Amino acid sequence: MTKNVFEILYTRIESEYNRYLETLQDVFVAHTVLMDFVELADAYFFDDKTLYLMHNKTKFSGEGVRDVTGQVLTSSEYLQRLLTSTKRDETLKVYYEKIVAERPKIKGKITEEEFVSLFTTKQLCFVVGYIKEYKRYYINSNKLEHRL
Repeated sequence: MTKNVFEILYTRIESEYNRYLETLQDVFVAHTVLMDFVELADAYFFDDKTLYLMHNKTKFSGEGVRDVTGQVLTSSEYLQRLLTSTKRDETLKVYYEKIVAERPKIKGKITEEEFVSLFTTKQLCFVVGYIKEYKRYYINSNKLEHRL
């Protein structure tokens, strides 16, 4: 996993951030690719046990949180139904082909068989990313502090 995936870039637009993610070998972007009108994730990355489905928003705000919460819930419900269906592998192959049609470079990163295997052999973890105006809060000696 590339260390820079979680670093906040100094871009202000989600599409610029997604273009950066596309340059990373171990990340593949599916932003705007829909299955039955559902965007399952903006980007995917994985380790030995887990497939991470990342949903990005430009700004950490009430509107952004509401929007991304709806996306994660819809994606998780869709995937729960898909992964227990008899057409699971067939549908995942269609999804892979849709991603490749939008972003042909993905074929060089992952094969169709490997893609299907990610969903069928790994645990799924939904990740939310904010590109700007997100502060990390932590508790230090019973005092709430923040870092940019």
